[in-house]
Amino acid sequence: MRRKTLQDKAWKCCRKGLIRVLAVMLACCPAGCSDDDAPTSDPEEVQTLHEDNIYVFLSPNGPGDNGYNDQIVEAVSEFAFSREVGVHLSKPNRMSDVNDYLDVLWSIYGEREQGKTLVVLAASEYEALALSRSAVPNDRFQVLLFESEQEDLPEGFSTFHLSRYGISYAVGAMVARQRAEIIAAMPDVVALEDAIKGFKDGYAAHGARWVPAVHYLSTDYRGFTMQKKARQLTDSLQRAYNDVPCYGTIYPLAGYANHGIYAGIRDVNLLISNLWGIGMDVDCSAQTDYTPFSVIVDIASLLRRYLADWLEGKDLPRKAVYGMQEGYTGMVFGEGWDPYGLFSQWEDSTSTEMFLPKDFWIEKYEKVKDEAIRKEEEYERK
Repeated sequence: MRRKTLQDKAWKCCRKGLIRVLAVMLACCPAGCSDDDAPTSDPEEVQTLHEDNIYVFLSPNGPGDNGYNDQIVEAVSEFAFSREVGVHLSKPNRMSDVNDYLDVLWSIYGEREQGKTLVVLAASEYEALALSRSAVPNDRFQVLLFESEQEDLPEGFSTFHLSRYGISYAVGAMVARQRAEIIAAMPDVVALEDAIKGFKDGYAAHGARWVPAVHYLSTDYRGFTMQKKARQLTDSLQRAYNDVPCYGTIYPLAGYANHGIYAGIRDVNLLISNLWGIGMDVDCSAQTDYTPFSVIVDIASLLRRYLADWLEGKDLPRKAVYGMQEGYTGMVFGEGWDPYGLFSQWEDSTSTEMFLPKDFWIEKYEKVKDEAIRKEEEYERK
């Protein structure tokens, strides 16, 4: 039997459609590329694509979340249009496919004597894969892993962690006079656990009379896509809050599945919703009238910074943490949330207004912002 080569494995991945790679070589063809420009499994042909090349592997959950993953696609696309560099975007179906493709890249670019190569593993799901790899083939080859706190990555690997602790602390502090629920995709993900911890700490520090419950949609990464289950959970919480009756906040940490949470808040079969949800990653005010503000996680700007530094030949930091202080997390406030004035007081004893307008939330944020930044710095130093 013929021995399977790296080229054979790459061709198998491409043929079965298990890795759908889009060669975004827009610097050479701004109006778009023909099928002749598509990636190839032939290493001799791949070498001629561009002198400098970026390979971006998205989360297996892929784009379409109106948030984190979509921001990554946006940043990569903008970079491809504006720079002389080959950009190749991939959404794998399985981790083994990515590993096979990395074998090919290690082989191809290990033999090249010019040009730079950057592999971007754009999700925390790739941490185990990164730890299993050998060092990069040469000093012109780098790997950037998202959302890891690992200290012992192979040589040539860099990582960053975008902390959600501080901004989540601020959210918890701002809604501490209301009941609260946290819906997260899965346990034991650093970014999510930081956000949960931050929300709980801010909530407790500002006079909360309850302990927010944490609801996980799954025990693994499938939780990020469980939109239907998130909707069902939100519906059950609506009924429970209506029975009391009382109002409450949902803090959504479920990626694409957040759409199910917003739908459960928006499409309620009651006169009004007993729950309102905080927007996540981007401005979500268009999702529902029951979103007074959104947490901004500006992964797009951070990725643009890393890509630009790499292309200029700068050394990427081995490990870095970013958050509120650096401006990569923050808030945006809805202009016209709850235009019908259906909410009163929200069990907030500090409110002297019958309804809670945008300025009410801006003022609350300004009061806790510096405290949240300080708490995040303390948390990340531990």
